[in-house]
Amino acid sequence: MPTLVVAWRFFRNPGLSGCMILVVAAVATMASGSSRAQSPEVPGGASAPAMQSLGHDRYQIGQVLVDRRSHRLTFPARVAHLGEAPLEYLAVSRAGRKLYESLLEADATGTELNLGLILLGFDGTRSSRPTFQFDPHLPAGQRVAVTVRWGTGRAARTVTADEALLDDAQRKAVEPSTWVYLGSIIRPRDGKYLADLYGTLIGFVHDPADVVDHHLGLGIGAYGSVRGNTSLLPPIGSAVEVVLTFTGEYVKPAEPPPPPPDAPAAGPPP
Repeated sequence: MPTLVVAWRFFRNPGLSGCMILVVAAVATMASGSSRAQSPEVPGGASAPAMQSLGHDRYQIGQVLVDRRSHRLTFPARVAHLGEAPLEYLAVSRAGRKLYESLLEADATGTELNLGLILLGFDGTRSSRPTFQFDPHLPAGQRVAVTVRWGTGRAARTVTADEALLDDAQRKAVEPSTWVYLGSIIRPRDGKYLADLYGTLIGFVHDPADVVDHHLGLGIGAYGSVRGNTSLLPPIGSAVEVVLTFTGEYVKPAEPPPPPPDAPAAGPPP
């Protein structure tokens, strides 16, 4: 059985340990033979995305570019909503069901992003996921550094996810963001991978379907407060690149912080 198929089967069962090792083994198989692994059919009719070796420990998985030497991956996106509808996600896949409340529209899928992160060393067995959207309990897992960049030459800009989502006054009122790897989940009743179904790549309202989520949560209990930084980001439709970096840190489980005395109760909007 091709190694990539084995790696994919482990990916489709995130509760199993050793998934990262098998994906790395798939890369080793490519390095010793063909530079491109085909997209084999797997149970359920889904296809594993093609993985191509670019040399020097760099790999292309669909729209995701993985650089294992620098411990980071990138994927292209566009500014989708800015200063308008309330946001709950930093990046959602193109045509994803949650795109209407995402700052960025990404070309990558949940499967491509998750496999790329596994290749960097992220392991879903170390993650503690929210039980439901807006869950006040804090997720735990390996820390992910998240930035957004655009432009070239002297016009090139790189900002943190905080700077992309929040204006100056908002950032002064909250702790610097910590993002953690969740890996999303497989829905038991039909085997669907929720990050592909909903497009939920990077969110910040404790959605268990996210591949990457915000540790404390942004806007939980203050629905509509996050709308993107209009004074910093390029206009809607502009091309950007999202950069995720493996830091090697682990964010431990914790109870939610007490809300300010005048803050509304956490939970979904009415």
